Amino acid sequence: ISTPDAARAGQDQVALWLTGLRDVELHLVLLVRDLPTQVHAAWQSGLQHGSTTSLTSYAARVLDPERSHWQAEDFWAGRDLTTLLPRWTRAIHADRVHVVATPADPDGAWDAFVRQAGIGDLPRPEVTAPPALSAALDRERVLDVTTSWSKLVADRGFDLHGSLISASLGSATAAGHEELFDALAELLAATTAEAARLSTEVTRLRAENARLDRKRRKHKRRVARLTAAG
Repeated sequence: ISTPDAARAGQDQVALWLTGLRDVELHLVLLVRDLPTQVHAAWQSGLQHGSTTSLTSYAARVLDPERSHWQAEDFWAGRDLTTLLPRWTRAIHADRVHVVATPADPDGAWDAFVRQAGIGDLPRPEVTAPPALSAALDRERVLDVTTSWSKLVADRGFDLHGSLISASLGSATAAGHEELFDALAELLAATTAEAARLSTEVTRLRAENARLDRKRRKHKRRVARLTAAG
């Protein structure tokens, strides 16, 4: 079960979600993309919502050890394994917690999930997915963060697949200006197409609503005439 805010859920919300699953064998599968890719994806998402922060500034704020900037707080709220995993695993046996270092691309992440979940060869849903590009990050800070993740996973005895450290330190080359432009252009094209589709759907629903409203008013007038005749 996956929702965009699941990783951000507080302890009480997680407990509420898990209440109805007490009588089943519950496994938690956590897919972790490399940190440079996560930073780039979060920055790109911010652009979609009107942010004008450069990638360099965003990366510096996110990796600031103090995490004092609101963008850092927002980023780590659903991505810091040292806070995320303890919230989600209070009621789950350690051997049923699977942490998977996954490829950055959507197809690779999907394949890693279905393979770990053991649900067979299931095609990835047709959804718009931004290209997987990396941000240039301070390697020492990346090492600090991913080492703390790996230590937590080892200390808790969780089932780890792949290396959280090497995945982030050996990620793809950071995106250059041309790659960034191409990625944003592709994302803009997809967003524009989706906006056009939604606009067409809204027009159709408005027409349908108008038709139903005319039918309702006609029915209302008929009822009024029958009432007056009676």
